[in-house]
Amino acid sequence: MGLIARLTSLAALALTIVGYQNCSKPFAAYDFDANGSASLGDVVPTPTPKLGKQRVFLATGHMGRTVYSCDDGITWIGDRSDDATDYCATHDCDHTASSSRGLAAGDGVFYANFGWGYNGSLRRTQNGKDWTTLRSDGWGPGVSWVRGQLYLAWNGGQISQDEKTWSAGGALPSLDHPRFHVENGEILAMSSQGGTFAFSNDGGTTWTARSAPTWAVDVAKNGSTFVAIGTTDTNGALPNRFLTSRSTDGGLTWTDLEIGTDNYCSMWRVLYDGSKFVAFQSGAGG
Repeated sequence: MGLIARLTSLAALALTIVGYQNCSKPFAAYDFDANGSASLGDVVPTPTPKLGKQRVFLATGHMGRTVYSCDDGITWIGDRSDDATDYCATHDCDHTASSSRGLAAGDGVFYANFGWGYNGSLRRTQNGKDWTTLRSDGWGPGVSWVRGQLYLAWNGGQISQDEKTWSAGGALPSLDHPRFHVENGEILAMSSQGGTFAFSNDGGTTWTARSAPTWAVDVAKNGSTFVAIGTTDTNGALPNRFLTSRSTDGGLTWTDLEIGTDNYCSMWRVLYDGSKFVAFQSGAGG
């Protein structure tokens, strides 16, 4: 099936998304006249990409799929995958060597982790389009980059400063299919089932486990303050209740607050942007 059919799963790719500076533009809008000169027009590959200082977003999906945006998510380019067919429509894509299991960025490089239940791959790119495989000898739930150090949640956790040599890192506490993100130089790993998480302030060398409210699906951190977000129903029915909870003692105790209701949305992510906590919804109208 073609590119248009494959784009039906694009929205789900926003589950793992990060940004960095130095976006390399491999495509530009040009037409070529009879003399081979370029003018504005159709989109074609350019022989010499123009480098520019701007933000780029990269998204990953199952079957090794990647796509990126150089205009803050308005348009997406570079769509590629390990399987050009609509493989996931008829197969279990959660358990393959190409299952998407994490995305990180640092020092002008994206790192994508693939594979669940089968040996997968850790891949890198500097432009969102051309990828190099760094490792293919394991599988695990995620990857992070902090201050020049890669943490790869394979084989009990491994760390590297040069992408080539690896040593034992800290083993994650028991978390079900954790999701990773980095804030203020700390790695946070949240269980996909909610309620439990862990954090590391030394690039994954050691980890501290904490419990959050059972409904919590994501957590953000600023100093000793944690904010968790999540969604519950109302006595087993609609509307959905949007909840947040705050801990000011390092995640030991929590205070809950309801912040709204809706029939079709749910809380999805929370981040600390350097000055405030920002929460995101998913679903119709989110």
